[in-house]
This record gives sequence, structure tokens and C-alpha cells, in this order.
Amino acid sequence: MRANSNSTDTNYFDQSIRPRSPWAAAVALTLALLSPTAATRGECEQNWKSGAAYSLPGLDGPVNAMTTWDPDGAGPQPPLLIAAGSFSRAGTSAANRIAAWNGSEWQPLGSGLNNSVRALTVYNGMLVAGGDFTTAGGSQALRVATWNGSNWIPFATGLTLTVRALTVFNGQLIAGGDFETNIVRWTGTNWQSLGQGMNNAVYALTVYNGELIAGGTFTRAGQALANCVATWNGSWRAMGTGVNNFGAFCFATYGGELIVGGGFDHAGGISANAIARWNGFAWSSLGEPVNGVLGSVYSLNVHNGELIVGGGFDAAGGESLSPAVAKWNGNNWLALGTGTNYNVLATAEYGGRLITAGQFARAGGVLASNIASWSGGTARALGSGVNTPVAALTVHNGELYEGGVPSSAGYPASRVARLHGDFWETLGIGMYNANAVESRIAALAAFQGTPIAGGTFDYADRNLVNNIAAWNGAGWEALAGGMTGGGRTVSALAIYHDELIAAGSFTTAGSASVANIARWNGTAWQDLGGGISGQVNCLAVLNDELIAAGSFSFAGSVPANSIAKWTGSAWQALGSGFNGVVYSLTIHNGELIAGGSFVTSGSAQLNCVGRWDGLVWQPLGAGLGGPGVPTIKALASHCGGLFAGGNFLTADGLPANRAARWNGANWLPLGNGANSDVAALTIFGDQVVFGGSFTSVGGSQSYYWNRWGPVLPTISQQPVSFGVEPGGSATFTVAADETATAFQWRRNNVALADGGNISGATTPTLTIAPAAATDAGRYDVTVSNECGTTTSSAVRLSVLNRIPTLGGDPIQVTPIPGK
Repeated sequence: MRANSNSTDTNYFDQSIRPRSPWAAAVALTLALLSPTAATRGECEQNWKSGAAYSLPGLDGPVNAMTTWDPDGAGPQPPLLIAAGSFSRAGTSAANRIAAWNGSEWQPLGSGLNNSVRALTVYNGMLVAGGDFTTAGGSQALRVATWNGSNWIPFATGLTLTVRALTVFNGQLIAGGDFETNIVRWTGTNWQSLGQGMNNAVYALTVYNGELIAGGTFTRAGQALANCVATWNGSWRAMGTGVNNFGAFCFATYGGELIVGGGFDHAGGISANAIARWNGFAWSSLGEPVNGVLGSVYSLNVHNGELIVGGGFDAAGGESLSPAVAKWNGNNWLALGTGTNYNVLATAEYGGRLITAGQFARAGGVLASNIASWSGGTARALGSGVNTPVAALTVHNGELYEGGVPSSAGYPASRVARLHGDFWETLGIGMYNANAVESRIAALAAFQGTPIAGGTFDYADRNLVNNIAAWNGAGWEALAGGMTGGGRTVSALAIYHDELIAAGSFTTAGSASVANIARWNGTAWQDLGGGISGQVNCLAVLNDELIAAGSFSFAGSVPANSIAKWTGSAWQALGSGFNGVVYSLTIHNGELIAGGSFVTSGSAQLNCVGRWDGLVWQPLGAGLGGPGVPTIKALASHCGGLFAGGNFLTADGLPANRAARWNGANWLPLGNGANSDVAALTIFGDQVVFGGSFTSVGGSQSYYWNRWGPVLPTISQQPVSFGVEPGGSATFTVAADETATAFQWRRNNVALADGGNISGATTPTLTIAPAAATDAGRYDVTVSNECGTTTSSAVRLSVLNRIPTLGGDPIQVTPIPGK
């Protein structure tokens, strides 16, 4: 590939540069950017972006329970979806263990709880939470508390140990868990045991045929022998011979029968794998000849006439359907999209859509942190953004791609995803190692139109690939055995002389013996000039020569300190090289730029960054610095600006938190920078995309990625969907920041104009009066300033002869034991 300092060639998936560090993969690509200086009047200002795209696509920890709650009952406020568990952030908001989703954004409920929430229900119009917590809203509340819409209220002196299940029966609040009798009711003034209670924990509660049903790990309910399930109507009774093994964790009513899910393999003495049904007299299984699921069931719900089953399983009804979540239609097991990549612990219905939650990073092929919304087999995150650190970025065919690594929360597989609007869609199942060692994506490229991913992973989409894989449009596949030996890592990819170059730390490529670098001609791997003596972190192409850099002392048989070039026939050193490690390369104004953790080249003081003038390495100002070992992990150049990201804290001696720009004379910080390492850079449109392990940039929350570029209008309040009867009046409103200068409302992507029953088509408020059936459709608004346009969320206007009201009992799902 020919390097060009003034343009980007998006025909290649990777622009030629793939740096890698021992602790975090880094990417450096050629970028395009307008000068990021403060704007004068009439100019387009440059800055970090903000909004939902940079939030978490959900929650930063597991969800144990969900329900719906309408704060004002029959009043005008819409119901809220309540999610609770052990998370601390929801979208961009701090939300301690509990949060509300209003259809467009997450909201905290006061200061939340100080420990895990395991159960939710609604009692006397108030939201009730139970779990392990001892304070709610900062005040003592032992394991159970209510939220009245503005404050947390404790239930008297609370309960002594964990509350795992809540429901309402005969107007009384019922709580089950690990405390003294394991099940109690609230009389209005105090907690009272139901009979003698159970001899072990209660994990699930529901009401069936007018009686209270309890499930758990008990073997006795009151005086009755009852294996894990029992019914109460003034006294406890067994339900046949109950279920065995690890007990009952959740309930639902479907087709007039009680459905029980758990960890058992028999119910009423018959084979029933983790799920069974009770008709009031006898137990039966779901599915023949193979029944139930291969694993455990933790949540049950009924949606659109089908039973939704969530849990920790790979197969349902003997079929490898959608992992962790599947559907039962009364006769057969069916897939729900492509499922989730880990446990589903709770399910609910909200706004006509199915909601699944638990411990997962992906749902239906999109990034979704622990909670997702489904329509048919299509999933969407509740919120958008990236949910694990970003280690690689690039643009291919006009789309932004990123490669991620598991976060400290510990999702088992790394992944490659591409951006669609504000939502990230994953490519395949992901990459992982057989021995549970953390996998990571380090490099992305495209060879002969096929996307390639390199890193540290044994498998991609369950296929053995050995650290490098090709995307065939439907899944990941191996490239002739991949790379093995050495550090078994592919850290950099580039295209050179119509061949794919892969570099890193490995001793075998396919069947060829190599030394940390190899070339692929589309059929087989081959050695490249005897290879390189140590780790290669990054590659670039300049003047028809391949540049390799990292941590080594020889290229072929030629001494070379951390950097060398391949002329097409031989390796050559580039001057004195460096006294440290090189992690990133780019081409700037026709010259090669190297970044890393080095300090000098020969007698030249460089401080992390150097410029090759064709003869020697030259400094760029005073370079980058900071405490410890400051490092540049990513470099990029376009339109006269050189951009650097890494873990440095100063540039030219001035504060610059991990992100800076060289303007030809000085290093300048990019606003307030990032709060943790920047590992990757690329260009998307006219914006620089930064990726890494940071969770804020420019002083605002931003999870793992952000864009620096023209400041577009920010929408602070999205329009909401509206229902109206014919002849009524409908109003849509949007709120934007002070940079907004123009508004344009659209129906079904067609711009509206004032006239007839339309007014305010180019203002923040659109009014349709009187509304007719022809006005129904999807509405959005474009908000513009001198830098460009931001488009709002699309909402719907429904024009109906009768507007339905929302109501019904809240859905209560019981969590997995111990979660």
C-alpha cells in the first residue's frame, strides 16, 4: 500500500499501521482532521463529542431483576422499566444498583442502594426492592425498601439476611430469601412468618390459581414435605413430589399452566431438564423426545403469546438454538435471534418489546451491556456506545470498525464490531482462548476485500484460527493454520506489494517457520527475509518500503534498534534506531513518525516521538512525558496535524492527558484529554476517532471511544412518541444546545413545511392540528449549526379512533441464586 500523508484510502480495511503494547493493543492510522484550534467567529469549533453514543449501551454490571412501574398510576406520566442488580452506572448516569429506563435514557433512583438488589415488585403504588443492601438513599434500610418517586423508605427494621423474591398476595407484600423462616408477609406494621416457613432459601414467588407459590432449595414447607416448590392458601402444601437437585428459581403462567424453571432434571418423578409445567395436579415436561434446556433456567416471561425462557444454556429442546434465551410456542422450541453471549437472569415487557437482562455483553449480534430490547429476533441496546475497552479502530467501505478486549468485568470473548448509526453490531460470536486466558484484538486489515483480525486468540466463532482470522461475511475462518509459537500474538497488519503482512510475536505461520513477521499471498504463509529478532508492534509503508518497529535488535541479519525497513529484497536499519520500544508509526508531511516509550536515538533527545528525515531521527519539540514510563501508543496524520494518543500526561512540558496534537511548531493538548490510556486512532468522516480504556474525555463521561472534530449541535431532550385521536392535536418537541441555528422536522424522512395542519416545521416544536390518519408515521428533526447536522431519535405518531391505556400487573422475575 502506498502511504499518503494527505488522504485516506478507505479501500483498505486497515490503513497500514497496527501498533501493539504488552499491556494494551494500539492502533495508528492515517487520519483526516480540521485544525482543532479554538474557533473564531464564523469558524467551526473543534472539540470532543458528547451524547448517548459514548455512554454504556446499558449497565456496567449484572441485572438480577426487572419490573415495570408507573410513578403516577393512571396519571399522564408513562410507565418506567426498572432494572436492578449490582451495577453502579446506567448509560452516562451514576446509578447504584437500580435505575429506570424511560424509553430513551437511563435515570437513577436517588442515590440508590449500597449493595446488590435481587428482587423487585410494586406494592400500594410504590416500587419495592429487596436484596443484600443495608442502606437505601443513604439511610438504613435492611434488605428491603420502597421508592415513592422521590425518596427511599425502609420497611420498619427490615430483615436480617438476603431477600431474594418479592410479590403481592391478597393485598400483602410477601418476601422470600435466606432469613429466619425464609418467607414472611408485611402486615402493615410488621413482618410475620407464613406458617413455620421453609427449611431453606426461597428464590421465587408468584400467584397461581389464587394461591401463593414459592420456589427455592427447601425440602420442607411448614409441616409438609415439599421438594423445592410449595403452595400456600392458609397453610403449606406440596405440589406432587416437586423438583429435584438445585431447586426452582423462577415462575410464569402460560397456557393456563404454571411453568417452573431452575436447575433440576426431574419434576414429579419424570425427566424435565431445568423447566417443567404444573397443571394443578401433575407435572409434565416441555418438548419431546428431548425436553427442556441444556443448562439452567433463571427467568420466565410471556411475550406475544410465547413463553420466553432465559438462563445459562446453549441448547433448548435438544437444538443449538439461541444461547441463554429461547422461546416455547406451546409445541416447539424456537430461537430468539442469535441469543446472548452469557446468562439471561431476568425478562420483562416494556413498550410492547421484550426486555432481557443479566450478565452479557452482546444480544442478537449487537453490543448491549447486560440489558437489551427485542422486536422479533432483532435486539437493540438500551442506550448505545461500546461496553469494553477498544484496542483497534479503522474505517472500511465507509463504516467504522472497532476491535475490543474483555473488560475487568470479565466477558469471556473479545470482538470486532461496526457502527450503524449510534449502535454497534458485532461480527460473529467473537474471539476467545481455550485456556481461559484473556483474548484480545490487536489489529484489523482487509486483504483482497476480506476483513482480517489479528490478536491473541485461539478461536473465532468456535473455529480454531490461531491468532488471525478472516471474515467471510457470515463468520470468522482460519488463514491456513494461523500463527503459533513465541508469544502467539499478531500485533500488526499491513498490505505491501499485494500481500498481507502480519507481524507480532510468533515462530510459525501456517506450515512455515518464521520469526515474528510473515507474508500471505492468498494461499500460503511465507517467511519475510529471515524475520525479526523480537516483538513487532507496528507496520507502515512509505516510498514503496515496509517499515516494521517494536522491540528487537536485528532485522534479518542486520543490526537494527527497534525499527527497520524492508526494501522488497533486504532489511535495512533506520539510523541509530531507539533506546526503547516503538508502539506506533505514521506518515506525516512525507516523513516517517515513530512513537513509543523510547527517550533517545543516538545523541538526539526525542521523548517518546521522533521524525525520520531520511538520514537521522529528529525531535518534535520537547516530546511527550509524565511520571512512570510515558508512552505514545497511537499516531496519525492528516491536513498538517499530527495526533498522538497513549498514557503520557505532558506535551512540550504542558499538561496533556493522553491526547495531543503537533501543529508543526508545538504540541497542544486536546481539551482535557482522557482519564485513561488511548490505544487507537482512525478517521471517520471529518472526525478523529479515539479508542482505549478511558471512561471520560474532555471532563465528560465517554466509555472507551470518542470523536474529536467539528462541534455539532447536541440534543439535550429527544422528542417522544405521541398518540392522538382523529381531530386531536399532536406536539413534538426537541431541545438542543446554544450552538443550534436551524431545525427541520421530517415525517418518514421527508421534510415538512408549515401549512394546512402543520406548524413549527422549522422550529424546536412541531404541532399537527387537527391530526388525520394520513399524519401517522415516523417523525424526527435535524438540528444544524455552522459545523453540520445532528438528527434526533425517530419517534412515532399514532392516529387512532381510540387511544389505548397502559395497565396491568407488574411483571416480576426472580434472579439466579447467588447473583
